[in-house]
Amino acid sequence: AVHDDDLFEFLDNIKLLGKFKAGQIKCALCKETITKENLYSIFPDSGVVKFSCNKPECVIALKTKFEGKNYG
Repeated sequence: AVHDDDLFEFLDNIKLLGKFKAGQIKCALCKETITKENLYSIFPDSGVVKFSCNKPECVIALKTKFEGKNYG
């Protein structure tokens, strides 16, 4: 979990802040450009950091994608 206040620092640490600020990060599910206002989730998928937006259909698709996976 990353708090809104720490988002830019987190993105900088994973070397994605420049791409985020340039509008080059897309939702992995619908391809909409990710902004601070529509960011729902940052998640690992097959060794790649991916992002999802807050559209209801993307939230549901992300939940479905990770249901039953054990991350503990």
